[in-house]
Amino acid sequence: MFSFKNSVLPALVICSAILAGGQTTLEPFAAVPAAQRPALGERVSAFVEAYRRFEWGTVYDLVSDAGRRGISEKTFDHAMFEGDNANTWSYHLYALRQARTVTVREGVYNVFGCVSVTHNKSSEEHVGAIRLVFERNNWFFTNWVLADPIQPCSQLSAPDWKPANPEQLEEPMSPLTCYVNRCTL
Repeated sequence: MFSFKNSVLPALVICSAILAGGQTTLEPFAAVPAAQRPALGERVSAFVEAYRRFEWGTVYDLVSDAGRRGISEKTFDHAMFEGDNANTWSYHLYALRQARTVTVREGVYNVFGCVSVTHNKSSEEHVGAIRLVFERNNWFFTNWVLADPIQPCSQLSAPDWKPANPEQLEEPMSPLTCYVNRCTL
C-alpha cells in the first residue's frame, strides 16, 4: 500500500544530502559569470576533443588571437603536426576534468583540473590547466600546461590547493613557441 510519508520523507532526505554536498563541492567554473558557463563548458569540451583527435584546424579556430602568435591556420596546422610527429613536446592532451577556475584578470581565466595525457606512449593523469580568454563574444584558449612541478590529481581536492606556477600559462602553446623560435625540448 502506498504511503505518502514513506515515499516523500526518503526523497527529502536524499535531496537534502545532494544539496548539502553541492555546497561543499567547488563548481569548476564558479569564477566565471553564470550566464557564460554553459558556453564555456562547450568550448572546453570542443578544444580538448579536437586536441585529442589531432584536429589542428579546429584547435586553431578555438585558439585566441594572442595564442595564435600571428601565424596562419596553415602554419599553425604544420607546427602542431610537425611538433607532434617530431615529439618536440612530450605530453599530448586527451582529457580534462575541470576542478577549479582562477580569475587572472577580467575576461581571462585559468581552469585547473585533472588532465589525461599520453607520455612516452603511456597514459598518465596529472594536475593541468588551460588558459581561457573571452574575446569577440566567445571563449578562446591560449595554452594548456601540466602543473610544474607535476602533481597528482588528488591534490586538487585539498581545500587550500593553489597552483604553484600559474605564469606558465602566459606563454603560447609549446609547439607554436618551438616552431616560431626553432627550439628543441
